[in-house]
Amino acid sequence: MDLDGAAQVQLKSELKRKSFHLLVLILPISAYILREDPRTRTALIIVGTIFVGFTLVMESLRLQNPSFFTNRFAREAEREKIAAYIATYFAGYFIFLSYGLKITAISIFVSALGDAAAALFGIRFGKHPLPFTKKKSLEGAGAGFSITLLVCLIYAKFWLAFAVALIMVATDFIEEPKTSFLSDNFLNPFFFAVLFYLTPHWLR
Repeated sequence: MDLDGAAQVQLKSELKRKSFHLLVLILPISAYILREDPRTRTALIIVGTIFVGFTLVMESLRLQNPSFFTNRFAREAEREKIAAYIATYFAGYFIFLSYGLKITAISIFVSALGDAAAALFGIRFGKHPLPFTKKKSLEGAGAGFSITLLVCLIYAKFWLAFAVALIMVATDFIEEPKTSFLSDNFLNPFFFAVLFYLTPHWLR
């Protein structure tokens, strides 16, 4: 299936955007390497606070200056509001403060890969609009569900992974809210973290 010029531009733009989102994947690596103890937690809180502060400064500069380099990673609809990746970073920060490194790493990792799969597959192969949305497709939702389920199975038993994948699809019906903090970029990892916290016996 060949893409027209506009679709090719959109796909390339989304690839750039998702590459910026996927910086959060440093979390699973950290969770694998680091031990969860008070000293590690304190160090990560300091690093996380500095990082969040830095991203807020960068985001402020981006919103004030249309030619700022991080605008290359933002969708057209995001140019005048807080970008979605900021919501993802904040989700990770607050999940870590509430639930610790392991749950943060799982939640963000699963959410980031599932979201990326849904967006990229939807742009490339999407033909059937998802009900009640304008830009999302059944093909994208199916890819998001499948990748979320497969990735989550690394960490969780089947029924928990299945529930997480269903949440991923459910939040696909939320389209272009006024604030990124009501988008799937914030809500997915938050809901995943709560679910993982409440069902530790279903984690591997």
